[in-house]
Amino acid sequence: MRVATLIIGLILFFVVLIQSLLIATGEAIVGEEESKGAVGVLVAVGYLIASALVLAKPRFAMWTFAVTAAIGILAGLTTDFSDLLVWGIVAIVLALMSWRGSIEKRGKDAEERAGRDALVTLAAQKKQESTPD
Repeated sequence: MRVATLIIGLILFFVVLIQSLLIATGEAIVGEEESKGAVGVLVAVGYLIASALVLAKPRFAMWTFAVTAAIGILAGLTTDFSDLLVWGIVAIVLALMSWRGSIEKRGKDAEERAGRDALVTLAAQKKQESTPD
């Protein structure tokens, strides 16, 4: 689940970034003072940071996606850049995927820890058996 979140997040990062940069360029050409494209770039950076951390720290990635979702939804509802609402909702889905990935990672880490503990116990038993009294 974490790898899927990473791939989807990176692809969407590029999509949101390109879309936001195009909107910012259009705003600059038209001469609008309000910069909606900058908020889109902020959402894209949120996608990038969360995607980069999803493999190692899925809980942190989950919260980063959640903050990105809040920014996207608020900006989508209050500005003319209504696509940010969609990107905010997608960030919620990615946050849920990160949450699921954190559960899987916790289970995997527990299995690895149990395996190491079993090896340490076995090594201690072997050492005790080989030591003369």
